[in-house]
Amino acid sequence: LEPNYPFRKGAGFVRRTWRRRCVPRFARLQIAQACRRQGSPAPRSAYVVAYDELDAIFARSVLRAAGIDRYVLHMMDLCHSRFSPQKQPALAELIASASAVLAVSRRLANEIAPVARRPIEILPLVAGFVRPAAAVHHATRPYVMLRGALYAAAPPKLRFLYQTVLPAWLALAREQPGIAWHYSGADASSFSPALKAVIRNCGLLPQTAWCEMLAGARCALLPVIHHDDDHFRYSVPSRLVDYLAAGVPVIAPSSPNTATEDFLRSFSSRGVIIANTQAEVHAALRRLLFDDEFHRGQVA
Repeated sequence: LEPNYPFRKGAGFVRRTWRRRCVPRFARLQIAQACRRQGSPAPRSAYVVAYDELDAIFARSVLRAAGIDRYVLHMMDLCHSRFSPQKQPALAELIASASAVLAVSRRLANEIAPVARRPIEILPLVAGFVRPAAAVHHATRPYVMLRGALYAAAPPKLRFLYQTVLPAWLALAREQPGIAWHYSGADASSFSPALKAVIRNCGLLPQTAWCEMLAGARCALLPVIHHDDDHFRYSVPSRLVDYLAAGVPVIAPSSPNTATEDFLRSFSSRGVIIANTQAEVHAALRRLLFDDEFHRGQVA
């Protein structure tokens, strides 16, 4: 169920009719159908993921419609510049009433802590960084991975990709013509012509194909900078978790005073290389693509 689904009918319909009447009815119907299919009793607890006030309003409607009062709240992000119980009362109530609260970062936990009635647990994202032995091989064409949605990256945030990473890549490609750059995701149509000319668009891959591609990558890129003055400072991009859990080292820009920076700094230089300039990105790409000793040193 999507809290903003019939948006074309206008905000008034979404607020007054869809969320207050349709969502609770659909929730009861879907839960009943799922219970009949599985031959199980009605759920007595739930796992809730919320990002902002709209999510909280939606979640409360569903929980009340289902008669559920015990739930774990998973805060993956906070889509507000700052959290305020006065400005986000539904989210504050959702946090306060949760049986347990999980947060993706310590920064996010500290932001919502004033209204939490129980200790907030930090979600363990990656236990450590080790490159699997099976992943270290001499590919016929060494490649770099770029993955995920770039919807959160407004043009200013993409300056790092276009003004730093792309020139560094073009310079290295002239020196080493055999390298490749793969992208997996749904946003390739928004790439500039210069980026489209050098990147291989693999589209949205099924899980098995994605894991195979990830296993063969020599390194991965974080293409955007998260600033400390927007809500993305609270979150950790899930693509980073995928890369590091699979043992793929990451080249990323510095994002001071953000949860992303905290997360990246928790890994050794074998797992993460912070690169802010074209020269630093060029050197990092060269090292990760061609330095076999580097990769052997992180194998277990």
